[in-house]
Amino acid sequence: MIANDLLVEGTRIEADGSHHSVYEANIDHLDVDIDDGTIDVSIHVREDAAQRFSRIWSDIRES
Repeated sequence: MIANDLLVEGTRIEADGSHHSVYEANIDHLDVDIDDGTIDVSIHVREDAAQRFSRIWSDIRES
Protein backbone atom coordinates (compact mmCIF):
# COMPACT_ATOMS: atom_id res chain seq x y z
CA MET A 1 0.00 0.00 0.00
CA ILE A 2 2.84 2.43 0.79
CA ALA A 3 4.67 1.50 -2.41
CA ASN A 4 1.55 2.44 -4.38
CA ASP A 5 1.20 5.80 -2.59
CA LEU A 6 -2.11 4.76 -1.01
CA LEU A 7 -0.73 5.16 2.53
CA VAL A 8 1.71 7.63 4.04
CA GLU A 9 3.83 6.44 6.97
CA GLY A 10 4.75 8.74 9.80
CA THR A 11 6.18 8.39 13.30
CA ARG A 12 4.47 9.33 16.55
CA ILE A 13 6.77 9.93 19.50
CA GLU A 14 5.20 9.28 22.88
CA ALA A 15 5.97 11.20 26.09
CA ASP A 16 7.95 8.21 27.43
CA GLY A 17 10.28 8.37 24.39
CA SER A 18 8.87 5.34 22.60
CA HIS A 19 7.78 5.76 19.03
CA HIS A 20 5.22 4.10 16.78
CA SER A 21 4.54 4.04 13.09
CA VAL A 22 1.30 5.73 12.13
CA TYR A 23 -0.37 5.53 8.75
CA GLU A 24 -2.66 7.94 6.97
CA ALA A 25 -4.69 7.36 3.82
CA ASN A 26 -3.26 9.26 0.88
CA ILE A 27 -6.37 8.94 -1.27
CA ASP A 28 -7.99 12.14 -2.48
CA HIS A 29 -10.95 10.33 -3.98
CA LEU A 30 -12.01 7.02 -5.42
CA ASP A 31 -14.23 6.68 -8.50
CA VAL A 32 -16.19 3.51 -9.20
CA ASP A 33 -18.00 3.26 -12.54
CA ILE A 34 -20.30 0.36 -13.32
CA ASP A 35 -21.39 0.14 -16.93
CA ASP A 36 -23.11 -2.85 -18.49
CA GLY A 37 -21.58 -5.31 -15.99
CA THR A 38 -18.08 -3.83 -16.18
CA ILE A 39 -16.56 -2.26 -13.07
CA ASP A 40 -13.89 0.43 -13.48
CA VAL A 41 -12.11 1.76 -10.38
CA SER A 42 -9.92 4.89 -10.44
CA ILE A 43 -7.92 5.93 -7.39
CA HIS A 44 -6.70 9.51 -7.13
CA VAL A 45 -3.92 10.06 -4.59
CA ARG A 46 -3.07 13.36 -2.93
CA GLU A 47 -0.14 15.34 -4.25
CA ASP A 48 2.05 17.64 -2.25
CA ALA A 49 3.20 20.92 -3.79
CA ALA A 50 6.45 19.47 -5.16
CA GLN A 51 4.67 16.53 -6.79
CA ARG A 52 2.03 18.84 -8.30
CA PHE A 53 4.69 21.19 -9.71
CA SER A 54 6.63 18.27 -11.21
CA ARG A 55 3.49 16.85 -12.83
CA ILE A 56 2.46 20.23 -14.28
CA TRP A 57 5.98 20.93 -15.55
CA SER A 58 6.16 17.49 -17.14
CA ASP A 59 2.77 18.05 -18.83
CA ILE A 60 4.00 21.40 -20.22
CA ARG A 61 7.20 19.90 -21.59
CA GLU A 62 5.32 17.05 -23.28
CA SER A 63 2.84 19.32 -25.05
